[in-house]
Amino acid sequence: MPIDLIQSNETQSDHAFAEGQTMKIRREYLALALCGGVAIGEASCNSSSSSQQTAKQETEAARERAKKVGDEVSEAVKNVKPELNKAGEKLGHAARTVADDAEAAARGVQQGWDDGQHPPVDLNTASQKDLTTLPGIGPREAQRIIASRPYKEPLDAVRRGALTETEYKAIQDRVTTK
Repeated sequence: MPIDLIQSNETQSDHAFAEGQTMKIRREYLALALCGGVAIGEASCNSSSSSQQTAKQETEAARERAKKVGDEVSEAVKNVKPELNKAGEKLGHAARTVADDAEAAARGVQQGWDDGQHPPVDLNTASQKDLTTLPGIGPREAQRIIASRPYKEPLDAVRRGALTETEYKAIQDRVTTK
């Protein structure tokens, strides 16, 4: 074989070998790149999955806190409601008492004009209507007087708690016990 042909064959063979080596290196780089891409993708997916899991946990924790706060508010309202009802009842009672006292005071003023025109009222036998004609005595006080009967003397109404001393002083000249 001629030398040119041998050199040509050797060059081709070297060239083919180099080309094979290049292909092999390229495949190795490609495999390495593919592995790197898969690893990065997996890490990204795991990171994303981890982030999603954390977000879900935080959302659930926030829901639980909101429910707990809502339950606490509901319980507080339940606890306060009876107290508010009691306060409302007391306020209503106080308003009725004030209205009765004002009415009794107005009657007392009217009767002040009529002094001396009425006979004394017997605390043992007078009706509620008769008792409310006395100055400062309203339906509430009249009921207490009636409930505490009989009396030996008018001052017994104070001793038994049917009247206060102030209420008694306003009527002492207009009452009797027979």
